[in-house]
Amino acid sequence: MYVSNDHHNASISNPPWNRGKLTGQKPHLKPRHVWGIRTRLQLSKKVRLSYC
Repeated sequence: MYVSNDHHNASISNPPWNRGKLTGQKPHLKPRHVWGIRTRLQLSKKVRLSYC
């Protein structure tokens, strides 16, 4: 019986999407970044309030 190795060959030609990229936890946002995001949301009138 002949067994095809098509699946194995396909995985070699498709490199992982995150190869060469930094993975893992990102650094925390600083208060000035949070303030900037909040300001831009308020200017665009697309504010999502957390207490609603």
